[in-house]
Amino acid sequence: MSEKVIKQFENEMKDFQDRLEILETGMRNLEGIPQKLERLSKAVIEVFGISISALELDSSIRDFLFSTGSASISAVWSLVEAYIKKMKEFAEKYDKTTWKEAVLEFLKRWTSFILMSASAKKIEFDDFCSLIIGNLGSDLAKKAVALEDIVRFYGAENAATWKELIK
Repeated sequence: MSEKVIKQFENEMKDFQDRLEILETGMRNLEGIPQKLERLSKAVIEVFGISISALELDSSIRDFLFSTGSASISAVWSLVEAYIKKMKEFAEKYDKTTWKEAVLEFLKRWTSFILMSASAKKIEFDDFCSLIIGNLGSDLAKKAVALEDIVRFYGAENAATWKELIK
């Protein structure tokens, strides 16, 4: 009978050790929670920041689009230049791998609105190109301006010119 008691005691000790190991693992996992929560908090703040920045710029450009009809060409030119500069600041601020695709989609959307306004005000394509490349830089302009938007608002001939400019 003593062997049976010893065997039962050994089994209970093994069970106790297994449970203790599970508890220790759980404790280690709990100890990592504050660091994980801190990273999550920073990520949420960053997402909120980019969302607010994008929304602010997006609504400004949309308002600009609706007011271009009554604005003078010089006012539109000034606003286009200001928005392009803001777009570049936005792209530089959120120049992280995490945000690259989202930032690029915003830039394409905004340049489409700006192209529409510039063409509606009869701003010369060459002037528009020098403005956008001069402020965004060739690489960013190449990514931000969709060729189909140039075709839509300035025609296929100017799209061919654009392709040559951004090579």
